Amino acid sequence: MKHLEKTVIVLAIVFVILLIILICFKNKIDNIEKDIQEDIEEENTVAENTIEKGFYEVKDYETYYTAKRIIEGYIKYIKQINGDELVQVGKEEELSEEELKVKIKDNSITAIKTLLDNQYIEDLGVDDNKIVQAQNKYMQKGDYSQNVNYNIDYNKIFVKDISEQISIILVSAKLNNEELNMIIKIDKFNNTFSIFLDDYITKYGYNENMNEKDINIKSDNIQVNSYNNHANVNMKVTDNYIVSQYFTEYRMEMLNDTEKAYQLIDEEYRQKKYGSYEEFEKYIQANIDKITYTSVDKYQIKQEGEKTKYICIDTNGKYYIFIANSVTDYKVILDTYTIDLPEFLEQYNAGADRIKAGLNIQKVFDAINDEDYKYAYSKLDDAFKQNNFKTLEAFTKYAKENFYKNHEVKYSNYELIGDIHKYEVSLLNENQEITLNKNFLVQLKEGTDFAISFNLN
Repeated sequence: MKHLEKTVIVLAIVFVILLIILICFKNKIDNIEKDIQEDIEEENTVAENTIEKGFYEVKDYETYYTAKRIIEGYIKYIKQINGDELVQVGKEEELSEEELKVKIKDNSITAIKTLLDNQYIEDLGVDDNKIVQAQNKYMQKGDYSQNVNYNIDYNKIFVKDISEQISIILVSAKLNNEELNMIIKIDKFNNTFSIFLDDYITKYGYNENMNEKDINIKSDNIQVNSYNNHANVNMKVTDNYIVSQYFTEYRMEMLNDTEKAYQLIDEEYRQKKYGSYEEFEKYIQANIDKITYTSVDKYQIKQEGEKTKYICIDTNGKYYIFIANSVTDYKVILDTYTIDLPEFLEQYNAGADRIKAGLNIQKVFDAINDEDYKYAYSKLDDAFKQNNFKTLEAFTKYAKENFYKNHEVKYSNYELIGDIHKYEVSLLNENQEITLNKNFLVQLKEGTDFAISFNLN
C-alpha cells in the first residue's frame, strides 16, 4: 500500500513538472510569435512609409535655385500680362503704344501656354482667357505705366524623382500675398522643363504629404521649345552664387516683408539687438538707403558640423551672417558684437587679458561704425557714464560729433594699471591718416563682459 502511495506521489510530481515545462514552453512560443508579429508589423510600417512618401523637402542648392530661376522667369510673364511692366514707345518704334501693349501681353500668354505640360493641357485644357484670369490676382498697377516690383515669398519646396530622367518640383509660395502654387517638371537629360498650374494641384490633391502611388504625372521626356530650354538643371552652383542669393533674398525681405526678415533673425541675437519687432522696423527705416543700395563686398564660408556659415560684408562695411542648416533653413545675424560668436569666443578665450581688452575696444567701435550707439553706451563704465553721459542721447550726440563711420582702429602704448587695461588708440580714415588719439580704459568682467571709458579731450 505504501509502495502505491509513493508511486502516486511521484507521478503527481512528474505531472506537475511536466505541466510547468509545458506552460513555460507555451509562454516562450507565445513570446516568439509576438516578437515575430511585431517585427512583421514594423517591417510593414517601414514599407508602408517608404511607399507612401511622395515628396521630399529640397535640400540641395542646385534643385532649389533651378526652381527659383524658372519661377522668376514665369513671374516676368505674369507682370507683362498684368500690365505691371513699363511700356515706352521710342521714336523709331513702328507700333503705337497700345499696339505694343497688346503685343507684349499676347507674347506672354503664348509663352505661358507653351510652358504648360502636355498632360496638363490634355487634362484641363487651356485658352487665353484662362491664362489671363490665372494671373489677374497678382496685378498691382496694371496700366503699363511703370515697372512694379513683385514680392515672392517661398514656403518649403519639395521634389520627387519619378524616373532617372524626370523629376517634379512642388512649389508653394505667395506672390504679392496671393497663393502661387505650381508643379515644375524637369527633364534632366534635355535640360528642359514644363509647368502644371494650381488648378491641376487642386484637382488631384497634390501636397508634400501625399502618397507616392497617387502621383500620376507621366515620366515622358520634354521636348525643347522657344521658352523651356533655360532650366540650367546641370549648372554648378558656386559659393559666390549661393552667397549672392542669400544676401539678395534677405535684403528683399527687409525691404518688402519686414516681419519675415525679423523672424529669420537668430532668436538670441534678435532679443539682445532689437528686443521687439517695432525696434527692428525702426532700424530698417533708419538704414533704408544702405539696405537698398548695396552689394556683397567680400565674404567667408565656414563649416561648423552640419551647419554652414556664410559671413558677408557689404559695400557699407555691414555684416550679414547666414547660418544655414539647409538651403531653405537658415538664420541671420547682422553684426559681430551683440552676441559672442564661436569665432570670437575661440579667439577671446585663447588670448591674454591685454588681447581681450583690445577685442572689447574693437567691439565698441564696430557698434559705432554700425551706428549702434545703444550697444556702445551699454558698455560704458557706470561712473564714467554718470559723470559724462547720463543719457543715451548725450552719448549719441558726442559719438556722432567726435567719431565717424568706417574708421580703422590702431592700438599702441599698452599699460596695466591695477586691473585696468589702458590702450592708446588712434582712429584712421580711409587714407590711413590719424584723425583722433584717445586713451581707452577697459575693465574685464565675468565671462566676456567688460566696462570701458576714455578721455574726452
